[in-house]
Amino acid sequence: MNKLSPVYLILQGEIIYVLMKIICTIEIYFTKIVSIIVIMLIPITILYFYSNKTTTDVLRTELNTSNSNQLSFFQNQVESNMELKHSRYQ
Repeated sequence: MNKLSPVYLILQGEIIYVLMKIICTIEIYFTKIVSIIVIMLIPITILYFYSNKTTTDVLRTELNTSNSNQLSFFQNQVESNMELKHSRYQ
């Protein structure tokens, strides 16, 4: 078949049309898939930040409680020690 024959040009045009249709279909599916992934990532990201904030708050509270207990213990030890020394000198 001659490259300039009308049949060849028609076949070539139909092939290009079919290829363009396939490409458009692929683009539509790609766009839908990317959209679904983005929509699914939004709640996951929100849950991640909520969990991170909750964990940070709990750790902060526990550390403050632990520090307070350690300071109280140290304060009691110092007071006991001072009372013992004071009682020895009397």
